[in-house]
Amino acid sequence: MDGEGMGEEGILKNLALGIFYQDMGYSKDALQELKYVLRVQPDNKTALVYSALAYTQEGNYKEAESLLNRALIIDSSYAPIYSAFATVFFRRNLYDEAVLYANQALEISPNDKQALLLLGDLHYQRRRPQYALIYYERAVAAYPDEVQPRLKCAACLATLGRLQDALYELRRAIEIEPSLIETHIALGEVYETIGEHSKAVEHFENAVTLAPNNTRLLKRLASVHEKAGNLHIASQYYKKALLLNPSDCETIRLLARIRIKQNAAKDALELYQKVLKVLPDDAEAHLGTAKAYSLLGDSEKEMEHLRKAVKMQPSSASALFALARSSFKKGKLDEALKVAKKLLFMLPNDSRSLELIADVNFKMENDEEALFNYKRAILAGCRKPIVFYRVAELCERPSIIKSLGEKQARNDSIRYLREAIRLDTRFETVPPTLRSMVYRILPIERSFSLGKALMRRRFFHRLLPTEVALFENALIVRRGVMPFVKERIFPLRMLSSKSTYIKGRFFRRLLFAIAIILIAVFSILRFSASSLMSIGACLLSFAALLDSFNERHGFIIVSDSSNGRELFSLPAVPKAYEIIHHLETVSKKMQG
Repeated sequence: MDGEGMGEEGILKNLALGIFYQDMGYSKDALQELKYVLRVQPDNKTALVYSALAYTQEGNYKEAESLLNRALIIDSSYAPIYSAFATVFFRRNLYDEAVLYANQALEISPNDKQALLLLGDLHYQRRRPQYALIYYERAVAAYPDEVQPRLKCAACLATLGRLQDALYELRRAIEIEPSLIETHIALGEVYETIGEHSKAVEHFENAVTLAPNNTRLLKRLASVHEKAGNLHIASQYYKKALLLNPSDCETIRLLARIRIKQNAAKDALELYQKVLKVLPDDAEAHLGTAKAYSLLGDSEKEMEHLRKAVKMQPSSASALFALARSSFKKGKLDEALKVAKKLLFMLPNDSRSLELIADVNFKMENDEEALFNYKRAILAGCRKPIVFYRVAELCERPSIIKSLGEKQARNDSIRYLREAIRLDTRFETVPPTLRSMVYRILPIERSFSLGKALMRRRFFHRLLPTEVALFENALIVRRGVMPFVKERIFPLRMLSSKSTYIKGRFFRRLLFAIAIILIAVFSILRFSASSLMSIGACLLSFAALLDSFNERHGFIIVSDSSNGRELFSLPAVPKAYEIIHHLETVSKKMQG
């Protein structure tokens, strides 16, 4: 008590220290300073109010109310007394009384900071951020150079989705107090929300610099790096947190999760076993151990720990789904179906469970059940291309055609297949039975720029059953037999005005020319060389011979009529004529 024995100056110093300690959250130190002030000046209303707030922080509400009642007798028009009463009632979860006293404080002093923030907190806690924002903005306007109102206002704005406004408030708070850890944390969280991971990392690192031994901050920074895919850096921060608190099971679990993502199954297994030694009934650790054994290929151990995880935490959706999925992969269809149905009972609209139930029925060839559950999964929000492909495939099966009718089944098949094509950008999950149908639908559904087609053309190798794939603005031509396949891509705009001509087969024309020559020789021998028949046969054979040597390749050539340059060629077979005709029709429609 530095101010003891120093008269009025000492009292003011003790009072200022008490207020400072209380604002910083050091209630015991605040009480020590304020008690001296009250011994010297028992009617000091400011000391009474801040002492009451300190006792409230300590949980001694009875003493806090006693001091505030004393202050109320001294000056019933002093607004901080009412806002302090509101704080006491707020801490005691008596929200109606808290609102009453806070409003009374604002009637006396419309800009009372404590009352404004408390009313904002009340609305925010009751999930009414739009009303909380009104009070927080009033506090910011009344106290523009204070950090706390801006922090609360930023949190409220972020909840409402106004992230740029939240960033503005937090940047202003940083300008006011650059060394405040809470501001850097809040900025990091907002930047993480909007996807700017580099800036989020920067502010979390600033917070860690200000508090290097704060394990909570180290773990938070590690999680940001983990989300950004920087697994090695994330593991380093988790290790730092473990050095500060080696027995923290949560940090050990988080580090083990990183090891799983890095496919370091043995390291992950060791870490999870450390957790299980301390917490043998920890469901999350059993689940992680199962993942590690799955990577190691030990299916029996994996199933053992999955069953333990479900036993320890029967309502854990992640554990139930992992057990069902693992059972399905190992061919235990009955167990997979049973667990998936249990999960669906807990979460009636869970798309993962519905998809898994459908997969099991698909495997068991229960077509109608599979179709029903796949459609339910889609309605529940599943957007996996394989699910749409499966529905399309099921609609082509005789049992479904018989159930729905041929027309309805066909329409459903095409509708779901089109949606699958829209979702599946790389054609990685197309069932072999649907490839020809995909080829027929692609010209209508897909539109690639030439650049995208060039980048993705390698994905068409195993998809297309024919030599030509037509898209809305590009054409792919494949020729040859694997592995000697040549491939070219052409934009359809080059086909808007084209000329075609046929180069006949060389050997067929050569044989025809030889036949005519033989006829000419026979005519000369039988008749005279000057006879009309001999002359005609000679001319015809000469023309046929020239024609056979002039056009020796049997291909249809498509060229650009504007410059005569060859675009592509196709074997001169009836199918090629159909393709050319189709190209002409589509090209005209596109140009129109």
